[in-house]
Amino acid sequence: MNTFKPIRKTRVNEHGIFINSTIFPRICVRTYLDSNGKTYSEMLDWEKSLSIYPDFPTKAIRTFYKIYVIWVISMLMPYMLLVHSHNYLVYLLLFITMLNADHIFKSIYIIYKYKFKNIGKYYAAKNMVISAYNALHRIPTIDEVKEFSIFEKYCPYESLLKHSLTYFLEICIVCFIGLWNYLFVPIGLIILFIVLCLFNNCRYLKYLQFFITSKPSDEIIFFAIKALENLIFSEKL
Repeated sequence: MNTFKPIRKTRVNEHGIFINSTIFPRICVRTYLDSNGKTYSEMLDWEKSLSIYPDFPTKAIRTFYKIYVIWVISMLMPYMLLVHSHNYLVYLLLFITMLNADHIFKSIYIIYKYKFKNIGKYYAAKNMVISAYNALHRIPTIDEVKEFSIFEKYCPYESLLKHSLTYFLEICIVCFIGLWNYLFVPIGLIILFIVLCLFNNCRYLKYLQFFITSKPSDEIIFFAIKALENLIFSEKL
């Protein structure tokens, strides 16, 4: 009887790679590198790990709010006032911006951290290793891992990236359609809402992960394999 259970819940941040156990759902194993580059691991409660090692540090997010929310409003609002003679479009843009502020700046933070701080390489390596493990039902080799996609099937940030894409499209509709004929702005927003509802689960949206992944080196793939080995070893204890 095949009792293999594919791994679903994982995450990666500056604190290491976290892989949730399929045998003990409340337990995860965190694998990380110390300042000397040595690999360590520890067992944690999955829910507690979310608060102990959060993906979005409160202080950092608040700093982003102070800087970028003020910047976005101060830059976009005068632009809208100049190009539009219809004030309601300015208020609409302000409303859309404030409604999406939380998702926008979390996306900015994640993209900056993953794409420009090399965490995206570890995230991509983890995705490849877990995909290989779920397909092969065993710990893969580095060469086998390279045959799998850097994109994750169950990306925890996909909804966040989708929300930011929606915001970008809403801004385009307000700005460009509004310049042409402001009466068509509500129609454009309604059409956008219908299209997004229809294509919410479209498989091509996984390519939004391009903004948070980078091609990993063999050393990083080896580290991700080690994280998987640590989980399997811990489950046998």
